Amino acid sequence: MHYMHTFQPSHSPLIPTLAVVAAGDLLSLYLPLLFLRQSPPDSKSTPAKKENKIFDTTRLLTTLLTSTLYQLVLHSTGKKFLVGWLISSGWDIESVVRVHDAPEGVLLARSLLMIPIGWAASEIIFYSPNDATDSAITTYPPVEKNEGPGEEATGVWAYILRLWLKSLSPRGRKIVKRTLLVAAYQGVSATVALAGTVKGGDFKGAMGISGVWTLATVLVGAILGWVGNV
Repeated sequence: MHYMHTFQPSHSPLIPTLAVVAAGDLLSLYLPLLFLRQSPPDSKSTPAKKENKIFDTTRLLTTLLTSTLYQLVLHSTGKKFLVGWLISSGWDIESVVRVHDAPEGVLLARSLLMIPIGWAASEIIFYSPNDATDSAITTYPPVEKNEGPGEEATGVWAYILRLWLKSLSPRGRKIVKRTLLVAAYQGVSATVALAGTVKGGDFKGAMGISGVWTLATVLVGAILGWVGNV
């Protein structure tokens, strides 16, 4: 939808269609997450602090930050190289006005339209399945920690694993893994969908677009990881 509204505005979906498609995408993310985050009746794990609010202040600010980052990356990369990449790949581009001549008000409006994406990304990457504050979970019996390879272990993999365990907190490692998972999904799905449905589209151009989304998600994960540590 972002590609169509940016490069082929006369063929882009109308507002009612956008609303229905966006609602379907949101529900397809929210309902499974809601179901998976329900604690089983006999669960012995108890969060230190329980949050029942769906939209609290932290979630709202995180959503706004994430949606702004997505819009910033998409707009900046569009002006720098993405348009040339698509044209050189032979894609049927109707207009580039929305990339190069967008006033500040339009950019702000697009950031607001990115809110569903920002909300979904922050919910998946940033928040714990059990608690919005990602507080510690007490389990019985206690689970032994995996200390990783011993100091005597050598090799590149042992060094990377020790760096992974010692340099990042458990929360940081979780954010990194979730960010890579979301970025990989975006990259594959965007490449396949765009190359298969856009007129004149090929895998080279689709990989350029999916690469931009992947880059935006990696940046979002890095910023959210930093936010979680301050």
